[in-house]
Amino acid sequence: MPRLPARRHSRSWDLPPVHGSVRAARDRCGRWLDGAGIVPGSPLFGAALRVVSELVSNAVLHAELSPDVHVRLTLEGYLLTITVRDKDPHPVPLADLTPRQGLAVVAALAHDYCGDVRTELAADGPGKSVIVRFALLGAIE
Repeated sequence: MPRLPARRHSRSWDLPPVHGSVRAARDRCGRWLDGAGIVPGSPLFGAALRVVSELVSNAVLHAELSPDVHVRLTLEGYLLTITVRDKDPHPVPLADLTPRQGLAVVAALAHDYCGDVRTELAADGPGKSVIVRFALLGAIE
């Protein structure tokens, strides 16, 4: 039986909207996942890294009006949540995604873990968050 994390683990950081931020986000995510008990090299570890890479890459490419990209990772019980927020006012369409498109890949990875993808508009001004959740029951040791 997989063990429940003893408490809520969460980490967040801001990055500039530049190409190098994708690698920085991926590296930080990998260190955090390892520290939170997700086994490096496991399918879940790889899926989470891919989601962070895709979302930060999308923010860098499409949210050029944003002064930064905010990444938050949270593991609580059997739920891993990855949130990427920017201050660009343009919405992110989740309907009619084409295969192999960044958000379609993200949605497929979330689906593999009985999770979901949603967007939220910022309550405090322009911007939005893309929120990806993974249900991990049976996926962690």
